[in-house]
Amino acid sequence: KLKLNHSDEIIRLLGDEILDIGFVYHRPKQLKFDVSLFLKDEIILVTSYQNNFNIEDEVNSRDLLKLPLLYVDLGPVFFKWLVEQLGDRPLLRLSVDHISSVVDYVKDGLGCGFVPRSTVEKELAGKELKIIKIKDVKPPERKIYMLINKGKKDSLALRKWIKMIKSFKKGKTNGQIK
Repeated sequence: KLKLNHSDEIIRLLGDEILDIGFVYHRPKQLKFDVSLFLKDEIILVTSYQNNFNIEDEVNSRDLLKLPLLYVDLGPVFFKWLVEQLGDRPLLRLSVDHISSVVDYVKDGLGCGFVPRSTVEKELAGKELKIIKIKDVKPPERKIYMLINKGKKDSLALRKWIKMIKSFKKGKTNGQIK
């Protein structure tokens, strides 16, 4: 059974032993889980070739405030970085709760957005999206941690599932996801 939710809720469900395994964007403080870094992904700023805005291919961090930014939560490390760049009350064009929504809106020409590179590889290769390079700063990497309930880590079903998901991840690695 797959359950999608925010990291804090996944951690709570793991702690309540409703879930056996979870993937979250920040390392929990609780010691009741085996925690491992599952993957790292580059966060990039993208826009559509179809946008109606005069957006340069390269910008400085001070120019970010002038862009029609669409926002999706990419974790606390990214949010802290974004606040450092834009201030604590930036005017964002739109805030959504799924990366796929930001990608769709950007492809439709509604602005630009920060996304993990792995989520837009096909759109970049197909020239639906292009990268806006930030000359003077680099967004932090997005990290995803795998949490396993320590009491359930010896389960045969869980061990087989972890082996399967790691082999799938290894097969999908393209040099951008680490």
